[in-house]
Amino acid sequence: MDQPLLAVLLLLGLLVGSGVGAAYTRARRGWTDYQAARRAVPGARRAAWLLIRAVTTKVG
Repeated sequence: MDQPLLAVLLLLGLLVGSGVGAAYTRARRGWTDYQAARRAVPGARRAAWLLIRAVTTKVG
């Protein structure tokens, strides 16, 4: 193979690889954030019900 063709293919591979790597990193971060939010929901729901109960008790 010619040197310029090899250099172009290498550059193209680096560009595609960095794009795929960035997308993978973004997807992993999104999945991690989703899992954290999913774990936090029961606690937040419990706290919301406690606040609603406190407010209705004071109003009643």
